[in-house]
Amino acid sequence: MNESMDLSLEKQFSLREFEMKVQNITHMEAQELLVTLYRHMLAKDSIYQKMLKQQWGMETA
Repeated sequence: MNESMDLSLEKQFSLREFEMKVQNITHMEAQELLVTLYRHMLAKDSIYQKMLKQQWGMETA
């Protein structure tokens, strides 16, 4: 599957840059990076959920 087709040129460049950076990291660094990325993904999901609730008038007092 070629996901880069769904990305803007800027995002494709950023992805390629990231791919090059992670080629030389240790196993420990890779694990730490995965945990950090997952934490950021969860935070992003929470922000989206909060924004949608506000937009839809579903926020709690």
